[in-house]
Formats: sequence, C-alpha cells, structure tokens
Amino acid sequence: MSMYDKFFEEKLIESLLKSELSAQRWQGANYYTRSLVSVMFLTSINIEESSATKLREIDRLWREYSNDRFGFSVQKAIYQRGSYNYQQFIADVGWYKSGSWLSPSFKETAPKGHLPYCGDSFWKPPSSMMHLGSSHQSHLPHAHPHPPHRHSQDGDAAGAAAGAGLLGLLSPAAPFILGAAAAAGVGYLIYHVATKDERERKERLEQEESDRRRAQRQLEENQKIQKNIETLLSLI
Repeated sequence: MSMYDKFFEEKLIESLLKSELSAQRWQGANYYTRSLVSVMFLTSINIEESSATKLREIDRLWREYSNDRFGFSVQKAIYQRGSYNYQQFIADVGWYKSGSWLSPSFKETAPKGHLPYCGDSFWKPPSSMMHLGSSHQSHLPHAHPHPPHRHSQDGDAAGAAAGAGLLGLLSPAAPFILGAAAAAGVGYLIYHVATKDERERKERLEQEESDRRRAQRQLEENQKIQKNIETLLSLI
C-alpha cells in the first residue's frame, strides 16, 4: 500500500468513525477506533510523535458525541483517580472481573469510560486477517483381499482329540501348574498396579507443566496489553 492509499484509508475510517459516533452507534465506533489505533501501534516506529494528535482527535469525537461519558481522556481521569492502579482501573471501567477479561458492552448503561473498549480483544488482529484452512478427506473402508478362513470338521475333531490327550498327560501336574499360574497372576497384578501409578504420575506432571506454560503465556499477554493501554493513555 502506497503512502497515498494509506492516507486515504485512514481518512475514510476517520469519516466512518465520526458518522458512527454522531449516530451513537457505539459498536461501529469502537470497531473503527480499533482499526485506527491498531495501525498506529503496529506500524509506527515512534508512537509518541506520530500518533498523539490522531489519538486526541479520536478522543475529542468520543467525548463530544457521548456527552463526556466515553473517551480516552475519560479513561485516563479514572486511571489517575485510582492512583494509577492498573488492576483497579480495568475493573472500574468494566473490562475485567474475577481474573477474566469481559466482552465489551455497547449499551448506554455501560460504566463510564468503558468505551472505546481497550481490553484483550482490542489488541488482537482482526478476524479478516486470520487464515482458516481446512481439508476434508474421505476415508473408505478397506476391502479384505482374502476370503474368511473356514475350518474343516476333520481338523476340529483332530484338534479336540489332541487337546484331550494333552490334558490326560498333564493331570498329575495340575496342582503345580495352577500354583505357578496363580503366582504369575499375582506378579502381573503388582506390575500392572505399579505401571498404572507411574503412568498416572507422568500424566499428572505433564498436565501441571501444560498448566504452568499456559499461565505464563497468559501473564505475558496481559503484560503486553497493560503496556499498550498505559502507552495509549499517556499520549492523551
């Protein structure tokens, strides 16, 4: 995109933002605000020099059309009143509660300073930029290359006779065989219990590690959001 195209696109978005705000269509206004701000934070080398004027103009429009209920400067005043306590601030404006980010509200009853919503979803790439790919493959049942095997009656009779003869030979040793089988069964049971405990222990450790990594990623993500919010408000 050329510099001219980028300038034209920004002016178009600013015009759409003003139109949405003048009609008090808060959801649309929040969308266009997000579009403008995300471009500033993703493309600007020096945010302070390139974006402060634009942010103040966006803030002026929000305050004008919401009767000073919404806007970045309204949010900054709430932040200052709370002695710059970040966690208290995001709770006061209705973005965060009980350890979780809340979805934005676009109703007139939203807390003062709630909009523009700058919670977690504000800083994520728009859905149109995300690529979703899927592939569907049909799975056909495998044909059996050989017909099922049929046992002959003669073979069954011979097998039965051989089995009967073997049982006759082993009858005197049956107690010893049964004892050995019982001992083997107990040994297998002990082994099975031990391996089951080891498997459960391994699964528990893997789950704990997965939870730890997820918590670390969430912490890092929240720290980035906090940095973005504080940088944005410092420019107002």
